[in-house]
Amino acid sequence: MAGLKKRLKPGGLLALRVPLASTGEPALRAVMRTFARSFDSILVFQISGEDLLLLGSTEPLRLDVGWMRNIISSSGEVSYDLRRISVVSPNEILYTFRLAEDGLRRVLGEGPDNDDDRSPVEFASMREQTVHGNEGLLAAVDAAWTSIVPHLRNYGALPEEQAGFLYNLAKSYLGIAGDPTRGKDLARQLQALGQTVKSRWVMGECLMQESDIDGALGEWRGVLESDPGNLDALFSLGTYYMDSHDYWKAEPFLEKAGRLYPDVSVVRYNYGRNLYYLGRHPQAIAELKEARRIAVETEKKDGYPLVDYLVGVSSHRLNKDKEAAESLETYLKWAYTQPLTRVEVDAHLKLAEAYDNLGKRFQAHKERQKGEDLLRRLQGQSFEPAPPPTGGAGESPGDPGAATPGGPGTKQPR
Repeated sequence: MAGLKKRLKPGGLLALRVPLASTGEPALRAVMRTFARSFDSILVFQISGEDLLLLGSTEPLRLDVGWMRNIISSSGEVSYDLRRISVVSPNEILYTFRLAEDGLRRVLGEGPDNDDDRSPVEFASMREQTVHGNEGLLAAVDAAWTSIVPHLRNYGALPEEQAGFLYNLAKSYLGIAGDPTRGKDLARQLQALGQTVKSRWVMGECLMQESDIDGALGEWRGVLESDPGNLDALFSLGTYYMDSHDYWKAEPFLEKAGRLYPDVSVVRYNYGRNLYYLGRHPQAIAELKEARRIAVETEKKDGYPLVDYLVGVSSHRLNKDKEAAESLETYLKWAYTQPLTRVEVDAHLKLAEAYDNLGKRFQAHKERQKGEDLLRRLQGQSFEPAPPPTGGAGESPGDPGAATPGGPGTKQPR
């Protein structure tokens, strides 16, 4: 490590990837302890469930947000590689930060380091060839995390700009990493900057992820008391009630969000879904089609494939079976490129009913048979042993495309 340190130029840094599965905890701690004793300034990132990344330098290390933005927005090879692994903004890097030099040294404590003097290797001792979990070390690193804010640089010239950046970073902590603990830290930082509305919305999302529903709803309602047109609070309350099947309570929040922010496709899409659940099918069709148009033409995004299913079923209930058949056919073409669910069973059966009404008996019979066959396959899979659940409940035919928790900036399901 000392030899590598000597080769660094002024301002240079050394990166050390620590594969947690490679060896036991004592050996990993020795390597990391050597690194910690070699450098004055250290930043630690968890880049995957099995890898830590240590950055060390003889000069103070900071996370320069402005520099990161310039690199990511450039057209060079580095920018290409970053986009290839879904790094489209500094947030995808920053949310992996865990701690700095003082925190790392506390985690490692006293003990031996790696005193390799690069002498010739005469023999190698036997060691167990196994995959190591090192859950204890990872838990210790996670428990010793420190706030990222003191290590940030060039993330806004004015307090308002800094607050805007921290607000979006908090959304990444919550939406990408599912990390309410670090989200709460940013909520407190926002409060310190005088951004009470942003702070309360972030705190509400953190509480929701911790299953404190009453606390989360209280924070979001508090946001609307201060800022009645706040998009994030309207969207969070609306989608919470919609996903809880309380569509009448969701209606005022999603209707107001759609009226105040008509050019945001995800808002129009979820308002259209709620109208569908309320049985207001003409309005639902118009809203869903407009959401798709905005997504494709303005935002250059995918056009919410589930729109075809919802429009198809709504058209069928309005006795517009030709339009229903066209939409359901389009939906099923897309759906068969994805893992199949009971939504596709319902799509086949609704398409069969539309074909019956159009006098296409043979096509109706085929669609009905496809739906019944798919249902049997899915029922057979449900009896197979399954791994323990890692997330929320699966999608059901009564609630297709349920919205993920979070504000309108989070990724929405099909």
